[in-house]
Amino acid sequence: MSQEKEGKPQRVRRVFTSIAFRYDLLNTLMTFGLHRNWRRSSIRLAGGMPKGGRGLDIGCGTGDYVCEMLVSSGGTARLTGVDFSREMLNVARRRFSGEIERGQVELVEADVTDLTFLPEASFDMVTAGFALRNLAEPGRALGEVFRVMKPGGAFVSVDVCRPFPVWLRPLAEFYLRFAVPALATLVAGRAGEYRWLHESLAVCPDRHELEGVLKDAGFTEVKQVLYGLGVVAGHLARRPC
Repeated sequence: MSQEKEGKPQRVRRVFTSIAFRYDLLNTLMTFGLHRNWRRSSIRLAGGMPKGGRGLDIGCGTGDYVCEMLVSSGGTARLTGVDFSREMLNVARRRFSGEIERGQVELVEADVTDLTFLPEASFDMVTAGFALRNLAEPGRALGEVFRVMKPGGAFVSVDVCRPFPVWLRPLAEFYLRFAVPALATLVAGRAGEYRWLHESLAVCPDRHELEGVLKDAGFTEVKQVLYGLGVVAGHLARRPC
């Protein structure tokens, strides 16, 4: 299949398959090491992961949100990560080999817009780290998230989201369009794949529209917090009791 004829899910899978071996390093370099702080902050703002609770990370990649939920719970949570990139999950499986062996972490290769293999009302917290932007149908995925969350459960996400602050817009556009692919070439030889970061912003809901998508899925208490000088948005929401 030519790249021109690829649908969004196929292209996203190809992109993340090709960069899995350098994804963590690139994420750290691109965000100046701040992406873990943003995840940690979003979980804290949502009240933290309950001790002994159950958590789900959609589009889990190599498992950064899985790690943060584990830490937030004091190492007591039971966690599930879902991603459709086998290569990204293989990195995560090496990272959580001990937790997987103990049955504390489960990693599943699947499409996050179809979570019918998970039981209803079973998760205290669901996370999405730099994932919603990559979905062809974010509303459908959030509908599935709503279904599997416990009443009162929290959804948190962080992602690059427009609109950027006016004063920062030219610099942010330059960084995403040119600097990030250049960095990806230097580290992994994959400039083409990281052009997707800039391109995907043009077709995904902006941070204000995403609030509407969350409300349409049934969530309440929808809030937004900005990170990275306003280039990254955290969204927090709850399934009503």
